[in-house]
Parts: sequence; structure tokens; C-alpha cells
Amino acid sequence: MSIPKTAPTECFYFGCIGSSGHYPFKPSGSRIHAGEWREWLMYSDGRYYRGFGWLRHIFQMGDGSNMTVISKADNSVDSRPGSSATFFMAGELSLEDAVLTAKKAWPQLKVWNE
Repeated sequence: MSIPKTAPTECFYFGCIGSSGHYPFKPSGSRIHAGEWREWLMYSDGRYYRGFGWLRHIFQMGDGSNMTVISKADNSVDSRPGSSATFFMAGELSLEDAVLTAKKAWPQLKVWNE
């Protein structure tokens, strides 16, 4: 699985909304059903979160730009072990800025209440 050529222009979310089952979503709340991002986001299921609290990863995209990925354990909707909320955004952001960006794009998620 190769990293997509460019970073997302929106803050994508990979996790649960409303019921168990992890899926890729756009900030509009619509699921991503096709294309290289769906394939890559589905591949990411459970791969970034390893531990407690927020984790941050920086990836270099095919065009040389950077993407920040943050992930945190999240059992607010799905109680299965290993469930996490993962966010993908353009640029190389600090952990604090990435969390603020994700929270601004996704204020309705229950992960912020944990």
C-alpha cells in the first residue's frame, strides 16, 4: 500500500460515528467510499495507535509535502479492544495544533469527552 501522492485538503477521520465499525469520513460526516484515500485509510485501521494518550506521526507524501496523523484510544462508541480515533491532515503540525485542528473539524465526536 503506497501513501497517496498529496496530503488531504480536509481533516479526515477514521473511526466510529453512531455505531460500532471503523470507517473513513470527511468533515461533512459523509463516508469516503472510493479512491486512493479510502483504500489507504482502511489500511490504517488500528495501525497508528500504540499506547495511551494521543500519538502523532508525520508522513511524507508522494509530492514531498507532509501529512500529520494523530490517533487516540476511543471506546466512546465501539467497546472492542484496540478501537481508536484517527485523524489525517495536511502539513507538519505539533501534537497540540493537530488536536485543535481535529477538534475544530470534528466537534461532534465523543472522543473529546473521554
